[in-house]
Amino acid sequence: DPTAYFRLAPALDQSTVIDTVSIEDAHRHNDLRLFDLFQQTKVIIGVVSIANSRVESTEEITARLIDVLKHIDASRLLVAPDCGLGYLPRDILIQKLRNMVTAAKHVA
Repeated sequence: DPTAYFRLAPALDQSTVIDTVSIEDAHRHNDLRLFDLFQQTKVIIGVVSIANSRVESTEEITARLIDVLKHIDASRLLVAPDCGLGYLPRDILIQKLRNMVTAAKHVA
């Protein structure tokens, strides 16, 4: 359900016990307005998909991060793969992670 994050975000952001949330974004990009809802909470954003073996380019990941950073402060954004990356073949996994790290460094 694409609206689930929107329904949960305000409560998560106001929580006194949750300081970081993880949002899968690679498989299906979220509406960028979602990131505006997190004013206090850190967000771990999934930027590489585990649903397929296509390796996202550094440019694709960088472009997404640049878009997201228009909606959340860089000090509260952490970059990660979508959950479950370990199910991919090792060579694909390594390239996805390399591209992810390169993109993150590029926007830092």
